[in-house]
Amino acid sequence: KEIAPGSSRIAFDMPRPVADLLDPARVIVLASDNVEIAPRIRELIGLTSEALPPGTNLPQRQQPPLVYRDLGYAGSSRFSADFQVRTRQVMVDAAAKLKFNAESVTVEQRLGYRILYEPQRTFTLLVPESLAARGEIKILFGTESLLLVPAPSTGSASGPSLARYQVTAPQEQRGIVELLIQYSLPLPALEAERSSELAVPLVIPAEEEVQSSSGQSVAATW
Repeated sequence: KEIAPGSSRIAFDMPRPVADLLDPARVIVLASDNVEIAPRIRELIGLTSEALPPGTNLPQRQQPPLVYRDLGYAGSSRFSADFQVRTRQVMVDAAAKLKFNAESVTVEQRLGYRILYEPQRTFTLLVPESLAARGEIKILFGTESLLLVPAPSTGSASGPSLARYQVTAPQEQRGIVELLIQYSLPLPALEAERSSELAVPLVIPAEEEVQSSSGQSVAATW
């Protein structure tokens, strides 16, 4: 059934075979990940809600399916709902662990993405130029190492000391995704009984790909 452009509502009658006896049919409504659907309960005719039977094999979706039993029998059964098509929404929770020793600091960053409605495969990162110049950053997706390559410029300012890079996952990603970033940096010589100021550069997600971020927590050990 085609939906008119700009429409936010859908309604249709259930098809019914011609037969002397009909068993109540199961009706499953499965929306795409980028479509939010809300049934108009008062406008449903001949349909009663029920649980999805265990072991039912359906395509994976971020939203649970709507499951009904068609009890319309000789009469017509009708489904009616409001719907909204959504664009990708990305939220990021970042955390960094710094481990210092006498000569270097080892950095491990975890970027936890939550991707809703539409999949994402390429992730753009802003990398401090001082860090990018060393060429020693390792990006892990699970146990797989991803290649860090320069990203196309968007023309928007990302800061004078930040360079745009990107990594590509093996396939399109939805739901919870984590990138693990690892690198180490040398430390200047420290003098006993004197305080020293250290600046450790961190990688951050590109702003244009993220709609919400809780910031980045940092923990340090010696």
